[in-house]
Amino acid sequence: MTTHAQSLENTHPKGQMTLFFMQMLSMMGFSIVFSLLVLYCTNYLHIKDESAYAVTAAFIALVFVTSMPAGWIVERYLGFKKGTFLSIILGIIGLSIMAIPVKAAMLLGLGIFIC
Repeated sequence: MTTHAQSLENTHPKGQMTLFFMQMLSMMGFSIVFSLLVLYCTNYLHIKDESAYAVTAAFIALVFVTSMPAGWIVERYLGFKKGTFLSIILGIIGLSIMAIPVKAAMLLGLGIFIC
């Protein structure tokens, strides 16, 4: 016979699976963009190697730097549900714009993805 305390140990918090899949998909999106950005810049957009590396370095730096102010804004003004939904929408829009093989579209898509 199980007690109430034992049954609570075997359950996961509400929303844990959703959070797991969202984190997994966002990390996959970031990893794919990060790993292919230099190749996309050099092979499809014909950007010099040095500039392609600079764009990739700026992308990585901005992704991590913007997480602090974005978290503060979401926590203070939007709430977690709206912030999560907004981040998913911005990620989809950013990746979709990046699919246009133009340098300006790539930079705009990266900016939206970072937001």
